[in-house]
Amino acid sequence: MVSVPAFPGPGDRPFPDRTSMQTSSPTLHLLDRFPHLRSRSPDEASAMMGRVFSPHRLAMRGHDGTLDLRHNRVRLSQLGINVLTYGAPVEIDPGERGDFYMLLLPLQGHATTECGGRRVTLDAGTMGVLHPRQVTRMQWSGDCEMIMLEVPRLMLEDVIGAGAPGADSGPTLALPRASQSVAAWWQSVLDMTHSLHHYGEQWLAQPRMQLAIE
Repeated sequence: MVSVPAFPGPGDRPFPDRTSMQTSSPTLHLLDRFPHLRSRSPDEASAMMGRVFSPHRLAMRGHDGTLDLRHNRVRLSQLGINVLTYGAPVEIDPGERGDFYMLLLPLQGHATTECGGRRVTLDAGTMGVLHPRQVTRMQWSGDCEMIMLEVPRLMLEDVIGAGAPGADSGPTLALPRASQSVAAWWQSVLDMTHSLHHYGEQWLAQPRMQLAIE
């Protein structure tokens, strides 16, 4: 098994882009070997992201740059692993979400999430939880980038059972990375995403390895 460098050095070929939508962004990101969407148009980005997740509205906030949507995605049998950045401050209004959880692990920058009249801030020290069938609105900073795990509701609740986020006292919107249990799980997700970044073809070629990830 040959290791692929995370970032090309002098003379190395850049990661292959598997989409016809190109941007001029010079910065490489996790899972760039698995590009899914690229766009500089807010309307186009809104439509494309809405087809992947839940239909939503996307609006630029202020005049702090040009949109540079970069959405990388690995789809397993049930789990979707996404790395997403918009490259500019945006507001996302998906209305009522679909029947899946979205677990948000910021890599840099920050975002705020509003749900059920409550508002939380997410950053590299706080994980976010978007709940199924909940009306949600988010604001991302221009430098915000996240790993986003898309998990079907039944899959997560089968594992966690009565302890599913929000089962008792209302939806849990954020979990602190300082908690040992959250930190351990967060690190596992980072390790998994980095492994897919380097060895994705090898992982995805083996159904049992995909199941191990899930």
